[in-house]
Amino acid sequence: MKRFLKCISCLLMLSLLISVFSLNVNAEDLEVDRTRYSERVDGLRQYEVAVEDEKNDSNVLFEAGRKSLSIDTAYWKKLGTDYYYNTLTADEKVIWDNMENSCLEALDNTKDYQKMPKIANSAGVSLERLKDIAWMFRYSNPQYYFLGEYLWYSQAGSYCYFEVYDIFQDGDARKQYTEKFRSTVDAWTAQVAEGTYDENKEAIAHDLIAKNTVYAANSYDQSAYSVFCL
Repeated sequence: MKRFLKCISCLLMLSLLISVFSLNVNAEDLEVDRTRYSERVDGLRQYEVAVEDEKNDSNVLFEAGRKSLSIDTAYWKKLGTDYYYNTLTADEKVIWDNMENSCLEALDNTKDYQKMPKIANSAGVSLERLKDIAWMFRYSNPQYYFLGEYLWYSQAGSYCYFEVYDIFQDGDARKQYTEKFRSTVDAWTAQVAEGTYDENKEAIAHDLIAKNTVYAANSYDQSAYSVFCL
């Protein structure tokens, strides 16, 4: 059973990696002040934006445990990988957990989000470490398909947060996208389960991704949604 769940998690991870390595960003297409952004040169589109006026940053701070969730949180969590999570210290895991809980809230409600809530640097780690944790969270959890490729952070390193892809910002629309995403994941999972042996299951997962991947530029090619639903 554990190997089967890992296979499903790998299916999501592979779908994300196939999409993010397929294209290079054209900076001329970005309608932003490019001097404020830095792009990592590892094949992934990752943009980091320093908040210049932290006192007037109106984005709200995420508060853990403020809401009870109606969604199946175990279902969504199992679609990610805990490989990197298990390397974190106890204090760093709190940052990660808050990122995940904020994403689960976004799946659970129909609130509009332009940006995810601020995640406090409760562990007091360095700014670079905080950003590393954030990026690894994003790539360890492709099921949170609405997370964009822009990471905002305070220059003092006290918090960070991701932007949300524009198409997923409307809460009512995001609910429909989430249902479509889960429906596709469940359908692919059912096909993978038909494999007789673990190797068969892995081959089926591979073939599903390969057959449903088109290497073409679009606004969501850094999201697993582009492989599963576009």
